[in-house]
Amino acid sequence: MIPPEQGTEHSIDVLNVLIQQQKAISVEAIAQIIGTDEYEVEEVLKNWLEF
Repeated sequence: MIPPEQGTEHSIDVLNVLIQQQKAISVEAIAQIIGTDEYEVEEVLKNWLEF
């Protein structure tokens, strides 16, 4: 679960990409799929590091 204070507008998009993958995927690939820059994806993943 994503705590509300750590959520970003891209959190749901990143999560949707991750659950559809059967293999590891790069930050660059996620960013390309959801149409955002890599920094936004990295911020979402950094917030989820403990999970």
